[in-house]
Amino acid sequence: MKNYMCSLLLLLIALFIPSCHDYTVPVSLTEYYDSLLSPTDIDGKIEYRKIMLPDTLKGYKASYTKLYDKSTLLTCLYDEKTYLDKEYGFYNFDTGEYQFLFSLPENLSSGVCAINENYIILKFFGLNAQFLPDSQSSSSVAEGIYAYSLHENHLFCVHLFSIDSESKQVEYENYNDVLLLGDTLWFDDFYANDSGKILVDLYCTDLKDLKPQKIEENAQNPFYYKNQVHFFVHDENWEYKVFCSLDGQTTKVSAEDLKGIAPFQDNFYCIEHKPDYKELLYRFIIKDMSTDKILASCNSSNIVASLKATDFFVSWNNYADHVPCIYDRKTQKILVFSNLPEGNNRFLIKENYGILFQLLPGYQSKDIYFFERKK
Repeated sequence: MKNYMCSLLLLLIALFIPSCHDYTVPVSLTEYYDSLLSPTDIDGKIEYRKIMLPDTLKGYKASYTKLYDKSTLLTCLYDEKTYLDKEYGFYNFDTGEYQFLFSLPENLSSGVCAINENYIILKFFGLNAQFLPDSQSSSSVAEGIYAYSLHENHLFCVHLFSIDSESKQVEYENYNDVLLLGDTLWFDDFYANDSGKILVDLYCTDLKDLKPQKIEENAQNPFYYKNQVHFFVHDENWEYKVFCSLDGQTTKVSAEDLKGIAPFQDNFYCIEHKPDYKELLYRFIIKDMSTDKILASCNSSNIVASLKATDFFVSWNNYADHVPCIYDRKTQKILVFSNLPEGNNRFLIKENYGILFQLLPGYQSKDIYFFERKK
């Protein structure tokens, strides 16, 4: 009788509790990634749908750069022959409507650095004379930071990078990040001292009054981490492998070669490019440097870049063909879009939603998806 009751109990458990099984990671992922943190299928946690984005608008090629809200993308229109940018606008992929924002001066390219509900921050490359101060020669060429006010519909100069007095050229190309917090913009500027050594200083300015203040010498690449503004400073070897908060707390960078950072709240996500002397190759390691937890590791045949983080996700772009995957901060797992095809995957994310651009093998076609995680 006792054995019968035990068998009955086991049968009831089998009927009412789903069986557990290991998730089979797609081969296209295991081919490139040495490790993925607890990979599993999106399995209802993320819902997605295919959307259509036009390749051209108003006769120009369209490049979709930032997510503004759940249906709107900041869009740059550029000349396909010269690759010079013409204008920016908002494209609503639910309605198919394009809203013009502003035109760019002739003969330049641009890059979007940041966006919030009030401003779009850009860097201009190859500026022409109309944007330069009267004191500079009309033949000068500069690079600078500009802002567009979404409330006042106005494009204005924030800062022109330091220019060599003889060559009239920017002294050092600046590809560092800027930090936009409300109406305040943090940025850096490189310059050469009297002996020709390249130095860099950190600035901030209120975008309402445009009075830049030098905050710190020999400091660069501002970012927001643990509810404070931080920035990189050099160590005793003049290598920028230390970051510092405004109140003076310093942290040594443990990564050997940083290829991207995405600090968010108390986590410091980064991409480390690290040599593997045993296998005689380099690896890209995506990890949280604050805990040393590795989210993903891949060999150098799969280049990863453009690390981003929100409350819900950590994403990166991959340049080898595999099914898309993204790190879910709530479950602390890699979520895999198992039913989507292999491809080069580019993400734009905001809060709990995003856009996935898939360039399919052979670069002949692409698919675009809107996705949203259930809260």
